[in-house]
Amino acid sequence: MSRATKTAERVPADDGGPAFPVEHRTSTGYVKQEFGISLRDYFAAKALQGLCSNPGGPIQSSAQSGWALVNCNESNVAGTAYWLADAMLRARLK
Repeated sequence: MSRATKTAERVPADDGGPAFPVEHRTSTGYVKQEFGISLRDYFAAKALQGLCSNPGGPIQSSAQSGWALVNCNESNVAGTAYWLADAMLRARLK
């Protein structure tokens, strides 16, 4: 199974819709809608923030190398953030 297929299987059909939709009028009176990021991406960003700020998380201090990823790589961390975001979206449906 390809990497793209694995990713597509994990992405929920409903990404939660826009996180911060806004509507405004342009100077010509045209109403314009801006949708921004999806709720799934917003949840993933918040999960990533929590993962990275945890002292025991994926980014840790080392006397030898300063700050570095420990026991994982960037894909692992990003995948975990989206895994948590998908769980939050599923919890909203209950």
